[in-house]
Amino acid sequence: MSFDSRVNSEERTQFADLVLNGEKTVREISDQHQISRKTVQNWVERRRAELGVPTPPRGGGPTLPTRALVRIEKAEKARAEAEERAAMLEARVAELEAQVVRQGAAITHLKGTLRIYMEPELAGVLAAV
Repeated sequence: MSFDSRVNSEERTQFADLVLNGEKTVREISDQHQISRKTVQNWVERRRAELGVPTPPRGGGPTLPTRALVRIEKAEKARAEAEERAAMLEARVAELEAQVVRQGAAITHLKGTLRIYMEPELAGVLAAV
C-alpha cells in the first residue's frame, strides 16, 4: 500500500469482489469513490489472479450475464405493468360503454316525454291506451 492511499487492502478486495460478482462495474466503483478506473481495474485483475479466475475475452466479462438478466427482469416487469394498465383501461372502457347505453336509453325516454308535451294530441291517444 502506498503512503498516500485512501483505500486499504480490505476495501480494495471488496471492490474487486463486487466487480467479479457482477454486483457493480469498474465505472460505478470508480465514480462512486472517486478512484481512477485504471486503478480499480488493476485491483480487479490482481484479485482475479489471486482467485485463479481467467481473464474474460475483451468486451465481455463475468458481469455480462448478470446485466442481461437484469435487463430481462426489467423488461418482464415493464410488460407486467403494461398488461395490468391495459386490463384497468379495458375495464374502464367497458364501464363507459355501459354508461353510454344507459344514457342513450334515458335520452330516448326523454324524447318520448318531450314529444307528449309538444304534441298534445298524442297525449290523448296515449292516455286512451
